[in-house]
Amino acid sequence: MQQGDHFTKHEQLFSVVEMGPKSLLTVDMDVETEMSVPKPMVKKMVNDVLDYLAENLKRRAEQLAASS
Repeated sequence: MQQGDHFTKHEQLFSVVEMGPKSLLTVDMDVETEMSVPKPMVKKMVNDVLDYLAENLKRRAEQLAASS
């Protein structure tokens, strides 16, 4: 998402929240687009990307746990 000149503003804050034996990774984002794009579309795109990345991260963690 950071490639190109699509965003005039792009800030990210990552936090890890301990939840017993597990942890929750949260991402707070603030973006402004260069193009005139409706906010609901930007929100959906960002959510889709984060869901995709979260699934890959979860899958990789499960693979690492299984190989230990």
